[in-house]
Amino acid sequence: MKKSILLSLLAISAIAFSCKKDQVVVNPDKIYQVSATLSGANELPVVNSSATGTTTGTYNQTTKMLTVSTTLNGITPTAGHIHTQTVPTNATKSGGVTFPFASLTSPISLTTMLTMAQETDLLNGIIYVNFHTPANPGGEIRGNLMVK
Repeated sequence: MKKSILLSLLAISAIAFSCKKDQVVVNPDKIYQVSATLSGANELPVVNSSATGTTTGTYNQTTKMLTVSTTLNGITPTAGHIHTQTVPTNATKSGGVTFPFASLTSPISLTTMLTMAQETDLLNGIIYVNFHTPANPGGEIRGNLMVK
């Protein structure tokens, strides 16, 4: 029994050490497109607003970098953030601020590195973009950031 285990270990070692470095397959970066359509209809509760917005960007799963740009129409926000729903895997709940936007002048850009938990939330569609106004301090337009 000991002899067969030893022979198996030697065979595995021989295979592992016989591979050349240039034979290692390196996977290319996994880059995903992300987007969100922002409207009052997506707010919780629903807001009657003619304002709209579009967020587009990329998520690089290898570097964990999320890069987005948001264009707004018909709204002058007092605050804007990327939020995460408080109930995992439920895209119909509200949640706390994950990333605030530094500028509120359209187009609005953000580049940030995600944690593993934030990556999971993004891939599960429970991260959303939200803009607030004096008339709607809880949020006037919102859209879930979807990965394609």
